Amino acid sequence: MNQSPEYVPRYSLIDQLLCLKKQYASLYCDLLPRSLEKCNGESKSKSASALQDDIDEKQSIDNETCTYRLMQFNILADGLSGYYTPESPVYYHINMGSVDRELLNYGYRGFRTLEEIVRWDPDVVTIQEMDQLEFYRYYLKDTYTIVHAVKPNSPIVRVGLRIQKYLPLDGCAILFKHKRFQMLQCWKFNGASDLSAPKACANLIVIVVHFQCKQTASFYFNDKCGETDRLYQLGYVCNKLKGIMEALQTPRSGKTEPRFVPLFIGCDLNTMCVPYSDFVPYVYWSLVHPEKLFSKSHRRITNDANVRWDAKQQKIGKEGKEKGEEEEERGEKGNSSSLQLDQNILQLMSQTLQYENGYGLNLKSVYEEHSKEKRNPSYTSTVGGLRCLDYIFYQPDRRVQATELLSVPTEAKVTLPSWSYPSDHFSLLATFKLS
Repeated sequence: MNQSPEYVPRYSLIDQLLCLKKQYASLYCDLLPRSLEKCNGESKSKSASALQDDIDEKQSIDNETCTYRLMQFNILADGLSGYYTPESPVYYHINMGSVDRELLNYGYRGFRTLEEIVRWDPDVVTIQEMDQLEFYRYYLKDTYTIVHAVKPNSPIVRVGLRIQKYLPLDGCAILFKHKRFQMLQCWKFNGASDLSAPKACANLIVIVVHFQCKQTASFYFNDKCGETDRLYQLGYVCNKLKGIMEALQTPRSGKTEPRFVPLFIGCDLNTMCVPYSDFVPYVYWSLVHPEKLFSKSHRRITNDANVRWDAKQQKIGKEGKEKGEEEEERGEKGNSSSLQLDQNILQLMSQTLQYENGYGLNLKSVYEEHSKEKRNPSYTSTVGGLRCLDYIFYQPDRRVQATELLSVPTEAKVTLPSWSYPSDHFSLLATFKLS
């Protein structure tokens, strides 16, 4: 069986992009314009073709203030998209019929995912659905070290059997700049091989890396690939993380103060952060807003099952497109919606999962806390409509300051992947300054 990808790397990334531009001619498009928005309201745009922009300014800032960029990116596995045909619809997303088959060729789309990463120059990237590992290792070897873990029950197995072809399995990965970081420890959690894991975690894979910055600091990143199953998965992962963090933050010999090891998480959580219709975001709220589900003790189910909410209400039309506008502040004009919380789910969290306040991790979404709108992006994916499924979480601390966020295009109609964007998820990126 041929285990090598159909493309053969011969040139640099810039040369490959120039070849693609010539090969695809009028079909080739610059990547969708995006900008790095300062948390104080300023923004700095960067075109898709500016791969050789001068980054001396960023490097000088890094040296002086300990600043790092974290990117979260679901890149869309080649095995879940590149072998689609109308006669053999092996792709599992419902919007596949509207995507140009030619742009799914990884000899095109793979280079555009690299372009999306390189144009923002992140220091750490958390990635989901990576199946062409050697492709990324080849083109990023001078800058990044890649830690990879294969999904235990990848759906690509079924695709390969259906088309009678060997396909590399997808999984999660963490990329980090080896000139800036030394990897001290690495953990990989595989729900299928852990006898203590709930059944819902059978296809869960998590990578945890503890970094020592070669310049000034030590810090930590994590990546992880119905709401009830996700609550089991999140409880399992957070319990593991809590144990790791407690060990890493243990005071050094002769010291009483805990070690400063901040936690950052980039993930495709695969669930929304705001309610719509009768959907309640139990998973997101349990991690970031436990007060919306539980009383102040966060262990006792609230007596009032009708919980008011002041988030963005989404209305999904026939095409699954988001057309809602932000609701008024809770109670101000009487237009807020009420949601009926499922007491069975709350009982599951409180008793079976022994849920505690935010899983004891005190995490916040960097976009919800620091964007101008004070909310997560309206959407990060077009899978099943325009929905926000991707997040960057961090632990608020006086020594951790978010300084920049990458904007998400706000076009009225978006179909992904497209000639101007290579995945069905937009990447997210945040710049943090550690003191």
